[in-house]
Amino acid sequence: MRSSASAVRENGERMGLLARIVDGEVPLATALPGGDPWGVAARGSDRRDYGGPAIVPTVWQLLRLAQDAKRVGAGGKETTTYPEAMDGIGIGWESKAATARRRRERDAAVAVEVLRLTCEKCGANDGQQCKTRNGWAADSAHVGRQRQAETHVDERLGFLGENPVAVPDV
Repeated sequence: MRSSASAVRENGERMGLLARIVDGEVPLATALPGGDPWGVAARGSDRRDYGGPAIVPTVWQLLRLAQDAKRVGAGGKETTTYPEAMDGIGIGWESKAATARRRRERDAAVAVEVLRLTCEKCGANDGQQCKTRNGWAADSAHVGRQRQAETHVDERLGFLGENPVAVPDV
């Protein structure tokens, strides 16, 4: 129980520090350990080490940036805060995880919408799967029915091709 209590206490302290970082109370180094920029400064950079620019740093990167700022602060170098470094991020950008989540939500909505439409090719009605020429249930919807469902869902969700038309600025 002492070990579990210690782990909970450490996590609580870490989460408290992260909350203060996000609120802008803790100074952060302006670059990651390898010298790469992060936040708005990372836009347009081509960082290959970790799969692209670090627009939004991970939890561990934020903690490291705070540690580095303590060392940098003593040397008189420039620091920033999380709100300053992230100012301007929002519209038009989202994380890979958010993109994948939105894609799954879209695909699920399309699957539901397909069954609401009447198929022009085989005549399948509301709630019915498309049929093959032999009258068996098809593995997937006919292309026309699928495309029509995708169009309806994309209009409703605000997608344009593979990308969302607008990502809310929160």
